[in-house]
Amino acid sequence: MNRLVTKLVILIIPFLAISCDEINVDDPVKTDYFMKFYGNYHNDNLYDIKVTQSEEIILTGYRKLTDEREEAWIIKTGNDGMVNWEKVFSGTNNFRGYGLHVDDIINYAGYELMPGSTIQKGFLCQYNMDGTLIDSLSYDIIADEVKDIKFLANNSNLRFIVHVTVNSSDEIYIFELTPSNEINLISANKLYSIVEGSLYFYEQENGNLYLSGSIQEVGNPEYTDIMVSRIVDDNIIWSYHYGNINEKEKASGIVLLDNSLYLSATKFTSPTSNEGSLYMMQMDANGLNAQNIDIDIAGDNTSYSMIVNSQNEFVIVGERILDVNNSKIFMSRIALDGQVLLDNEYGNTGFSKGRFVLNLEGVNKGFIIAGDINTAPESKDVLVVKADELGQWIY
Repeated sequence: MNRLVTKLVILIIPFLAISCDEINVDDPVKTDYFMKFYGNYHNDNLYDIKVTQSEEIILTGYRKLTDEREEAWIIKTGNDGMVNWEKVFSGTNNFRGYGLHVDDIINYAGYELMPGSTIQKGFLCQYNMDGTLIDSLSYDIIADEVKDIKFLANNSNLRFIVHVTVNSSDEIYIFELTPSNEINLISANKLYSIVEGSLYFYEQENGNLYLSGSIQEVGNPEYTDIMVSRIVDDNIIWSYHYGNINEKEKASGIVLLDNSLYLSATKFTSPTSNEGSLYMMQMDANGLNAQNIDIDIAGDNTSYSMIVNSQNEFVIVGERILDVNNSKIFMSRIALDGQVLLDNEYGNTGFSKGRFVLNLEGVNKGFIIAGDINTAPESKDVLVVKADELGQWIY
């Protein structure tokens, strides 16, 4: 743990070094049911998705082109899923779009990779809902690689987490955006170990956080364990890891419910196996007294995201392997005791993975499910589904 007791102010400079133009995205075919594909015959990676009260959708990620360059993109749709506008960040270097925060305006965060440097260039752009650029800011990130950026919600100032690799270790920086649009670095913390895949977090109303992720098993790097950490006043105060020897465990989410922590995860008996079994890990709010709750769902499943719905049930999405050529997105509603209440599949031919799930709380009650689908051997599009509370298509 590396506690930062003073605030470091990052100088804001005009963000003019890259192009920010419309991208050529194929508008999804308008169907009676809501399953939309977004992409442009390249390798598109979805990294964040938000939905407004009126069910308009904002997505961001990055695209790997045929010449191995990467472009960051942001897309805004109407409530029917048809594209309203889209922007791209591109240049000589690689760009990735990572995080979104949406209220009256859209805050969009990503970074530009500076090859051979330990100072990367973060960007934060603000848009009106019609796509008009309000402001663009640039700031320095001390990192060899920026792995993710996600916004937090509960503070007087807008904060965001930057997950980085630097000097062969993983760290998280917490930045804040002041009312005068200055970006301040308010803490830097070294994580328990290098996180493989996504770092998940749960934010309390007071702004404190819980983290979870997958880390290498000590002395057995082919396997992974589950890490859980606690952040109070922007600094890590404890970290633990849990797992069984010679078992690969992959984290997929964390929530605090009724003063108990619940972590969703998948376990595999071998490091190369696709035969995953879902489970929840329950522990107290201090990360202790952990116990596993098995989830009995048929098939070979890997979970990637978990939320709690309005009925205090877990909603988990991920990938279900059907055969060597096909997989589908699954969405399951799970009771607190692990009982499976609902299980549905979505997707098309090829490989589909569910990576995000959001509650729909507007006119329609249900879920936004988003992930990716392989449309060719080296081509991947973004897939978005709307489903009601029973998992059926919203038309």
